[in-house]
Amino acid sequence: MFGFGDKKIPEPKCYATHGALSGSWIDRDQIPTRPKPFSTINSHPFNHTVELILPEELYKPIGQNLDRDIAPIKYSKVILALSQLLDGDFFTQYIKIGNVLMLSEGRLGVDNVYSLNDGHANEMWMVKVVEINLRLPSMLHSKKGFERIVWSFKNVLKDPLTWLFLDLAQGGDAIKKHHPATRVSMPKVNHLGNLKVPILNPPERSLSTFRDEFCDYALNLQEWLALVSIESPRITVEDKIDPFLSRYDVEQDLVLPEAKIVRVKWKGMLPAHWIAQLFAICINSSKCAEPMAWFALTVYGFRNSPVSWKQSQHGDSLHGENGYTVMKLPHHSEGDPSLEYVLWELVGGLDSHS
Repeated sequence: MFGFGDKKIPEPKCYATHGALSGSWIDRDQIPTRPKPFSTINSHPFNHTVELILPEELYKPIGQNLDRDIAPIKYSKVILALSQLLDGDFFTQYIKIGNVLMLSEGRLGVDNVYSLNDGHANEMWMVKVVEINLRLPSMLHSKKGFERIVWSFKNVLKDPLTWLFLDLAQGGDAIKKHHPATRVSMPKVNHLGNLKVPILNPPERSLSTFRDEFCDYALNLQEWLALVSIESPRITVEDKIDPFLSRYDVEQDLVLPEAKIVRVKWKGMLPAHWIAQLFAICINSSKCAEPMAWFALTVYGFRNSPVSWKQSQHGDSLHGENGYTVMKLPHHSEGDPSLEYVLWELVGGLDSHS
């Protein structure tokens, strides 16, 4: 009668892609940036959780390589006013010369939320993102436009905020005078036991019904990964629940019907380049394992980040969904150096994505 709730919020979208990585080895010092899934990883800067699901026999070599080749992420929690971002050493070390990842407290659609990435300051003003490139030559003290920004930060947007702070270059010390609380993101390893494994390989592309069958395959596989993530008893080999209570059943793989599964989880402020390194280590380790080796890497983005994909505005619809899963599939063809993968990209209903 009064029109409450008439405005429809677009539903979140999930894009599923089946592709292949060419080549036999990924150089961690020269990780690709353009082909998927690397383009997806690099286009998603603000991440709070990374989850790796894999069989136990693959975890052993990957775990050894992780301990040796990838350093834990150190990030900080610090209280700063916006004006302090533009002061002296902080502005020079972290914005003009270095590179930092910063995200302020606040809720999208309720508070003003700020982020800083690659010299770009993003401000979410309730419904609209305002972006300022602080690395432009004109962004210097004594420049008229820059002084207007400084004035607004000191006189209007002057309240201190709690920030998550990550120095990507790991070279500055200007943050120390603000007494940050430093935290380290360490992996938490869970051995989940023997689980039922679904069909891991997609349908043949030559089939006339490939599109529909691939949609069912991708949905079933993503559902299974979600159940592994929450440690659901429905996928354990010993599960004998009455079908009246739960009708879910795993359509098990004929080649690999069950396996001992390990879940490794990191939480904190996890940058895209670190996730790309983690993915490269997993790929290289799986090359040295048996052909049936597989793994799934899931990344969850901050729901209250002003930007999500490729610095585009992140909407505040529903639960602020933004994240992705990339799964390396078992390798069946001998002599073929390519690696098949399936990629799921979860995009909020108000977010733009390409």
